[in-house]
Amino acid sequence: MSVSSTHHSPQIPEPRPKTSTSSMSLKGKSARTRDDYFCYRCEEDGHIATKCQAPPNSDQVIQKLIRSLWQAKSEKYETDDNHRKAQNQTCFSKKSQTDIYESSSLPKGLVGPASTVDVKLNGHVCQALLDTGSQVTIVFDSWFSRNLPDEPIHPLTGLSIWGHSSSSYPYKGYIVVDVTFPASVTGMEESLSILALVCPDPQGPPQVPVIIGTNASFFKRLAALSQGNEGAHVAHVLKIQTQQSSIHLPQLRETESLPDKPEGKVWWIGPGDCVNPPRGEVHVICQMETDKPLRTEIFVVDTAEADSLPAGMFITPVVLPSSAVDGKNIQVLVHNETSKDISIPAGTVVAHVYPTDTLVVPSGGSNSSKVIDPMLFDFSESSIPKAWELRLRQKLSTRGDVFSTGEWDVGLACGVEHHIRLTDTKPFRERSRRIAPADIEDVRRHIKELLPAGIIKESRSPYASPIVIARKKSGAIRMYVDYRTLNARTIPDQYTTPRIDDALDRLAGSKWFSVLDLRSGYYQIAMGEEDKEKTAFICPLGFFQFERMPQGITGAPATFQRLMEKAVGDMHLLQVIVYLDDIIVFGRTLEEHKERPSTRVWPKSLD
Repeated sequence: MSVSSTHHSPQIPEPRPKTSTSSMSLKGKSARTRDDYFCYRCEEDGHIATKCQAPPNSDQVIQKLIRSLWQAKSEKYETDDNHRKAQNQTCFSKKSQTDIYESSSLPKGLVGPASTVDVKLNGHVCQALLDTGSQVTIVFDSWFSRNLPDEPIHPLTGLSIWGHSSSSYPYKGYIVVDVTFPASVTGMEESLSILALVCPDPQGPPQVPVIIGTNASFFKRLAALSQGNEGAHVAHVLKIQTQQSSIHLPQLRETESLPDKPEGKVWWIGPGDCVNPPRGEVHVICQMETDKPLRTEIFVVDTAEADSLPAGMFITPVVLPSSAVDGKNIQVLVHNETSKDISIPAGTVVAHVYPTDTLVVPSGGSNSSKVIDPMLFDFSESSIPKAWELRLRQKLSTRGDVFSTGEWDVGLACGVEHHIRLTDTKPFRERSRRIAPADIEDVRRHIKELLPAGIIKESRSPYASPIVIARKKSGAIRMYVDYRTLNARTIPDQYTTPRIDDALDRLAGSKWFSVLDLRSGYYQIAMGEEDKEKTAFICPLGFFQFERMPQGITGAPATFQRLMEKAVGDMHLLQVIVYLDDIIVFGRTLEEHKERPSTRVWPKSLD
């Protein structure tokens, strides 16, 4: 079902003439019962309009007449065409449902099961269709009138709904409902606030009362995961099917390892209730209790199925070191996915503590003779002779330990650390800034890449600076930390970068140039142990600090320039120009130029 924006308001169907609801049979007055009477004023059975004292309900009357007309037509088809019904297959497809009359003439696999699921709308249980082809959620009027009569309908104009017919589908307006999905759909019982249109009941066989469209947020999360470009090592578990949810693979279950038993509980002990605002998240200090000391230094805090959190509220699963526990206190992040305030009573178990297994990946250690593919070196834009090109490819390929082969394949400089000297050592804490919903998953993925690479780690620092997110031209995110408060207190390092005009003067007379660019150059310098906590940054996804030197702090360019000039030594400005993480090696001839990189970059000559 597609949606388009127009300037026309939807219209409620006009009442149709009264029709017979079934084939007529002659009955005497004495044979009539209360069920034979139908009120055209209030839609109830048992009396007529002239004796009705109830308020008028024209919409329900119209819907009942339409259903009666369809039922009469269906009965007529059944009685007039019994022979054809026995021989042929008849299939009615009506928006949300397919009715099939059993026959052996249909090919197996032509019609699949309906993707329906039992949900709760504002606490009322009903069956809903999960329709990825519908951009809107629809609640049909008859079910709405019976179960949600007090829910206000908000007026709406400028929206047209188009299905397979040539005319737009009418609606009365929209409502805001809390829909609770079972764990078989979203992986855990979850309550979401969804905007839904109230539409007249469709003609035809009985329909499901609710159609869940792609405006529901879990559809958006599913689409985001399916469009992600993670590597093959990332696995996603998506639980969206309901009809086949009872189908299991016994042969796999036999080999499955039993789930870990929790080794502790995380309680909200108060004082008072913990109130979480609509669509909000709150960092909560809870108390962790364990039956015995944890057997691992790293553990997982996660919500168990039996936990008593209110519907629509969940805890972000997190892996923590034992140092994250302050006595018995531990900080967890609580999310509220609903549009209402939700309270957690004191004494509620909000999560459980699980042990972790450590996986040690054997490493071959450093290998100075690592070989890489010679074709990775591209000389297509260079005027170097082919013989020299082949020779350089072969020589460079034998020094694979010098080159970075991945985004987080960064080195670590020996004997140098960056230090931050402050004029005022009093701790400060900046407020965490909001991250756009479209950036949340990208930021989460970026942080998960920085942690195993050893660039950052979780923090308990008294300092806190906020992050700022920007997009690169490629669409990837770039994460900055706003260190303005820290920089204002930092004593600057007066070591300067070379002047551009001086550097260009040194290139006079040279004909051959090689440009070397360091991979994440700042991340190749370690932070001083006592200064790591000063680089701490806070965001909605956690609290971290840098192990390596971050960008944006005062003194970082000076530290990096000092390191690079020390690395090239006396060659600086004579054979090599260093400007931060860019290195230009120059020479008048190929023979002269070939020798210069080998002097400092690697010990062996290229000969």
